[in-house]
Amino acid sequence: MIQKTYTFNSMDEFRNGAASIRGEAFFSDASEKILLAWAQLWEEEEFSAFRDELKKLFPDCTAVGTNHLSSNDILHNRIDGTGEDKGIILSLLQLESSSASLFSMEMGRREEEKAGIALNGFIKEREAVKGIFLIPPDYFCSAEALLKEGMKGTEGIKVFGIKTSLLPGYQTFGWEKGGELRKRRLFALILHGKSLDIRMHYNLGWTPVGKVMTVTKEENPFFVDEVDGKPAACIYNRYLGLRDDQIIPDNLSEFPLIIQRDDLRISRIGVTGPKKGQLVFGAPVYLNDRICLSYGNPDALFSEVRRDSEEVLEFGPQAGFLIVCANRIMLLKDREKEEIGYYKRYMKEAVALYGYAEIFYIDGRGGELNSALVSVALRETGTENEEAEELRETGKEAVKAAAEAYGSPSEAGGDINVPFIDRLSRFFKEISEDLLQAVEEAEEANRAKSAFFSCISHEFRTPLNSILGMNEMILRESGEGRLKEYAENIESSGRLLLQLVNDILDTEKIEAGKMEIIPVEYDIKTVIREIVRMMSPGAHAKGLKLKLKVTGELPDVLFGDENRLRQCIINLLNNAVKYTQEGEVFFSVFAEMVDPATVRLDISVKDTGIGIREEDIEKLSLPFERVDTSKNYNVEGSGLGLGIVKNLLELMGSRLVIKSSYGEGSEFSFSILQEVRCLKKEKAPKQPEPEKRSGACRFTDTSVLVVDDTPMNIDVIRVFLRNTGINVDSAPDGMTAIGMLREKKYDIILLDHRMPGMDGIETFKRIRSDSESRNRDSVFIMLTANEAEGARERFVKEEGFDDFIAKPVKMKELEEIIKRHVPPEKARCE
Repeated sequence: MIQKTYTFNSMDEFRNGAASIRGEAFFSDASEKILLAWAQLWEEEEFSAFRDELKKLFPDCTAVGTNHLSSNDILHNRIDGTGEDKGIILSLLQLESSSASLFSMEMGRREEEKAGIALNGFIKEREAVKGIFLIPPDYFCSAEALLKEGMKGTEGIKVFGIKTSLLPGYQTFGWEKGGELRKRRLFALILHGKSLDIRMHYNLGWTPVGKVMTVTKEENPFFVDEVDGKPAACIYNRYLGLRDDQIIPDNLSEFPLIIQRDDLRISRIGVTGPKKGQLVFGAPVYLNDRICLSYGNPDALFSEVRRDSEEVLEFGPQAGFLIVCANRIMLLKDREKEEIGYYKRYMKEAVALYGYAEIFYIDGRGGELNSALVSVALRETGTENEEAEELRETGKEAVKAAAEAYGSPSEAGGDINVPFIDRLSRFFKEISEDLLQAVEEAEEANRAKSAFFSCISHEFRTPLNSILGMNEMILRESGEGRLKEYAENIESSGRLLLQLVNDILDTEKIEAGKMEIIPVEYDIKTVIREIVRMMSPGAHAKGLKLKLKVTGELPDVLFGDENRLRQCIINLLNNAVKYTQEGEVFFSVFAEMVDPATVRLDISVKDTGIGIREEDIEKLSLPFERVDTSKNYNVEGSGLGLGIVKNLLELMGSRLVIKSSYGEGSEFSFSILQEVRCLKKEKAPKQPEPEKRSGACRFTDTSVLVVDDTPMNIDVIRVFLRNTGINVDSAPDGMTAIGMLREKKYDIILLDHRMPGMDGIETFKRIRSDSESRNRDSVFIMLTANEAEGARERFVKEEGFDDFIAKPVKMKELEEIIKRHVPPEKARCE
């Protein structure tokens, strides 16, 4: 492999010098040639002329390039005052035993996923892919989203590239060897070959310091509104004393923000956004990202780069690229030449390219960077050229001489007094590292706990789905007698176990600060009726009276978190029934309009149970805490319910009030404000009538595909739909499903969320983008064992599914969902 790089300061220089390049021996002898071109030409007409001339001169190269991109030489012409902010860089690579392929695609906004899938297919058609030089079509293309799809199922491929200009005239261009010129596209130069070896390293040099904060609100990943619940700009207002109009790169270059992702520290610089308090970033910052300020000094940057350059020397490069954030120039100023000089000693033909965001990605790590220097070194094994070998040997001697010249600190002598600013800087650095290590260890423990609970949820719900599903069929099909009694006991125990799993998960989410309140419009009267209908059988079975009283002005439709409000009331009623042996449980709701748009609900659950000692009341909200166990040893439960109620009410702006007389009974109450969406006043609901089970549905000409890796789950759904007239097929994994959906049309596809190899979300996306599939417009329903608040929001609104079902699946719910999504003429229900 041979690399030759040329710099031209004007179009005239380019015209005079480019033609002579073709006559050079290294170029004319090469069978596989790559041309990389960067032009800093501001006029559209001038750039078009350059691009067209370049295509005529080098049609036998695989070429890619852009405008509005600065190189090291062009930038320093401007900085030194020796030239205009214009120029052209051509870098030619001769490949001897490896190859290059060019992927290109026109992209619209937010088509990263589509482009990533296409890129992924292109990569997998080639053998021994080692690296990709990625040039996005514009600044707003998310390279991270693209690579998330594009690099699935690949291993060890190093992706590097650059995002450059916000200006509207920015263009990318390229052509394959002997192919036509293509413009304004995503380009990916695929480098492949068994002899090809690529070394890629990410240098930062800034050290995180101070408090770790969380991104809590954003318009999109580039526009951040709030951090720790406060305007994002407050970071710089507080720590750097900057007004919003002073939040500009010149004032921030020493103090970029740091995000810890996996084992990489990624830098971001935010500037004042269009909204008050908003920060705009040049690369994605995601909701819930953990960020902190950092500081940098030239010595730290040079030290990191020096080590990296010496490792590049050991690698033995034959070609190279340095992808550098322009922010480093703001910090280093004219000393930035020294940084590039470390590498130029060993890769004199390497190109240093500057932009707004650097791309560094391998095996799911990395993405879009800021403030970084990415070094890329390439070689073909077994094809050492004399020039590269000579540079390598010279470089080794230079490193050895430098080490001898500097010596060790004890040999160097000098002043033993260390300036205060240096000591202060070192102190802050070390203490910050200690604090960060402690935070990282705590976060790692919390992540492990979260992963454990997520796994437990899945592992419990999967067999519970089978147990409760099959048992529901026994209850439906058995008559009166012992068999039905056994089945009812299984149902009761299964639902108790399911409630325990839900309580444990809710407790974990509350402790981790991940519990979200998700308001929706809901019918409060229906909620009250359904709760009483659900709780009545348990109360009546113990000989208790469950009384309901609703007073005041109760609107028809409210806006709040219906599910969490329902959960709080059910937990309170469930406890009241469990701890009351005789008498009654009294459930009351009083509604009062605070203003035309707000209602206050006073909700109370009062029982005639054993009561609670005053000294035990505080213990009730502690996880797994149960009081007076000598009297309540036979009462089932985990001790989590009241703690969950207390925390949920606080998240909704309310609080739990407990009054009790030991031996006489207890009252649990709370008041909560809800928005009013429909004010129509009606009489309070009467005591609910027992639920009447609707008849089964019959379907005609309806087919369903169930995709699940657990055979028992498929069996449950087959049994549920056995008498409905629905034709049920199944697939054990995503790849099998994709093949089946190319052969047959289905009305509904049920996709399990967690499957080995390809999960339900990825399978869904592949089907939707599969041009051969006959089911791209079919109804897709997510089947998940990880029921969580916000699941509908995630699967339906964010991922694009038509609906979702949480395990354990209920027969009636499954029928209702299918009925909702098939044409009316196909469903007939009694």
